[in-house]
Amino acid sequence: MQMRTFLAGLCLVALTPASEADSFDVVKKELAAAACVRFEFISIIESELFDVIDSTLGSACIGRDGRYRVSLGPDVYLRDERFTYNYSEETNQVVMERVDSSAADGYDDNIAYITDLDRFFDTHVLESERKYRLTRGRDEAHDMPDSMVVLIDSAIPRMTAIEFFDVNGELNRIVFLTQAEDSVCAETAFEAAFPDSVERVKLF
Repeated sequence: MQMRTFLAGLCLVALTPASEADSFDVVKKELAAAACVRFEFISIIESELFDVIDSTLGSACIGRDGRYRVSLGPDVYLRDERFTYNYSEETNQVVMERVDSSAADGYDDNIAYITDLDRFFDTHVLESERKYRLTRGRDEAHDMPDSMVVLIDSAIPRMTAIEFFDVNGELNRIVFLTQAEDSVCAETAFEAAFPDSVERVKLF
């Protein structure tokens, strides 16, 4: 089971390139410079087809070395130095894959790339000091959105939310509750600890 990815189909509007003095530049530079970033967030998915709104609490710990741990409700998405692990409580399975050493550090199908936005996206101002559209600037073979909207609080400054449409045409919002930067990630954050009864599915 793959984590919901930031694939986007947002309609483009008239865009203005972001200024170097803009608060969002400060946000992006601080995220990129941090050795370890931790988030707590709410993942909200709105389905017009089924007329439902699904919200799930989540957390993420992202290391600059490419390791990460993302919890979305009871499910866990983990990357250590050797493997990625996708754990589903519903199926009681953890799917394991070897880390591709030739791939950019962990930026394949997870939330980790939000700490390095300028590497993959071009930034355009929708509302100065508040709202920005990010569009894919490179033809990278990663499972990322082609376009998304980022909201910031310029007084902090921090990201407050990311919005995008997924591959099913459903509106996704990631609402950030907390953010913290550390000089180092706790090693326990990346331990592959799952229930003893879990079925391990190895795709290698």
